[in-house]
Amino acid sequence: MSKVSGIILAGGLGSRMQGANKALVLYRGKALIQWVIDALRPQVDELAISLHAPSDVFSAFGLPLLFDCSQRMGPLGGVLGALQQSASARTLFAPCDAPLLPPDLRKRLQSAVPSYAQTDDGPQPCCCFIDRARLPATWAQTDTRSMQQWLASIGASAVQFPDSQAFMNINSLSDLESINVLDA
Repeated sequence: MSKVSGIILAGGLGSRMQGANKALVLYRGKALIQWVIDALRPQVDELAISLHAPSDVFSAFGLPLLFDCSQRMGPLGGVLGALQQSASARTLFAPCDAPLLPPDLRKRLQSAVPSYAQTDDGPQPCCCFIDRARLPATWAQTDTRSMQQWLASIGASAVQFPDSQAFMNINSLSDLESINVLDA
């Protein structure tokens, strides 16, 4: 079986974090991206970080850096860019702001490729598993910015996960404050 790359989507501009780099915001004393690195590392053969532009701060994580195909596409720009740049055809994606990802994310998502996580709270399209070999020839040609619409266009299946909390996103400083209050 071919290798699986894990790609952490960290190309956000931090607008809801008052300009702070979301991936580097601390949760329980550790950068959000480090939580995701720790969750994905045992599930994949290699890891990389997808960014919207070069950044020296991410070199400290010791992972290859990939770049969005467009800064105007949000997470989809990171996914498309990584699919074009990754040496591995099989790729597990996760956002940098989801510190509690499940340890069986890859195992469950690779059962129906292409696929994305779904919980009772709704779709989690940034947690997806893509195999370039199974994509339609037009996969990189899209006029949408929506991950969900793009995933539908390539025939991705939803894979149900029972724990919505595992996909909790820390999108803003108020999210982080709310979670820290709950943890206290």
